[in-house]
Amino acid sequence: MPEVIFVTSDDIALGVLKGLRDLEIKVPEEVQLIGFDDMPFSKHYTPSLTTIAQNRHELGTLAAKTLIHKIEHPDDEMDMVTRIPVQLIVRESTLQE
Repeated sequence: MPEVIFVTSDDIALGVLKGLRDLEIKVPEEVQLIGFDDMPFSKHYTPSLTTIAQNRHELGTLAAKTLIHKIEHPDDEMDMVTRIPVQLIVRESTLQE
């Protein structure tokens, strides 16, 4: 059994949490669970979900600017990497040492 499960969204984490409960696997005692997105409901799970928060406003702004650039310059090659800072929000679904 894995020690930690990391999933790509808090929505998926909710499904994983339900599956673990159905299998009577205790979170975080037997397996720790980490989501991604820090959706508002993630702090209301039982146990509350450790997650990765990202700045959705900044992400949306970047996406819109990229789309506008592509519309205005359709022949431009867009080979870019952009990093947007994230923050680990530690809650009950992981063990704190």
